[in-house]
Amino acid sequence: MVLRHYTRFDNSCLVLNEHNVGWETYLNNRDSIHFNSFILGNSCTMAFKCSDWEKYLDKGDRAIRLYGFAERLPSVYKELKALDVNHAVIKNVLLVADNDLMRRKLLNESATSVLPPAESGMSKLEFQMCSIQSFFTPNFLISYCDYSLFHHYRRYMKGIINPYGVIRNPITCDAINPREKEIALKHEQYWIDHKSEFFKRDNKPRETERNIYDVEIRILLNIKKLCLKHHTNIKVVISPDYDQETFNHKDMQILRKIFGSENVFDFTGVNEYTNDVHNFYESTHYRPALGKKLLQKIYKYPAKI
Repeated sequence: MVLRHYTRFDNSCLVLNEHNVGWETYLNNRDSIHFNSFILGNSCTMAFKCSDWEKYLDKGDRAIRLYGFAERLPSVYKELKALDVNHAVIKNVLLVADNDLMRRKLLNESATSVLPPAESGMSKLEFQMCSIQSFFTPNFLISYCDYSLFHHYRRYMKGIINPYGVIRNPITCDAINPREKEIALKHEQYWIDHKSEFFKRDNKPRETERNIYDVEIRILLNIKKLCLKHHTNIKVVISPDYDQETFNHKDMQILRKIFGSENVFDFTGVNEYTNDVHNFYESTHYRPALGKKLLQKIYKYPAKI
């Protein structure tokens, strides 16, 4: 869904480029909905609903989620830069980060992760070539033809076919995770049925390796510079991980020095959030139920009704 202009992106059986979906959705709606607040980061942003976040913002603030698969720190900066170039009001930013986001230095150029031309600076022709080359690779094309003909999802289609239907809000790009419906139906049985997706933990304190060095520091400083230009209220969330590894303390010191200790929130390690398996869909992603708790911790007061 990159060849022409689309008003919505919730009618495709394919896994789409979420960077492109988010940017085009923003452009489609910015004149009628004056977005000024942005949730940025990787797929862990699914734990934060725009409507939940807006309860902690000023009256009239409107949020949209702009994220990418396996998001990288340079992509976050380029997204903010694109908003700046397009004269967006950037009043609030919720940056949902983790070790993967910090350690990836280069932009991802795969078809489902490449930034659209307005954000990346690549030509429209290069962007289209990337998409069409991916479409005609055997694993992609075979999966697409197979599913289009038989409407049956097979394991080899993972990462190519979306068998769940609508997976995002068409206006805010909030995630609509089909696992929530499964949890609502099965309750505790969900975690029994998906036991294989949760490895056994020893609850011993461990710290990750350092990921933030000169290159990352320069990007983070560029993000801060843009935030200062727009007087942006930025909150940096280090996501709680099921593996319970603590974010590197030296990396944390750098983040707090750049953005201010009052704006950086570390939820990693062995704690009340990571101990409870019910907070997670599987060992990688946590749920909006936990996202709500983290927002209250960040803003230190109950959500506005």
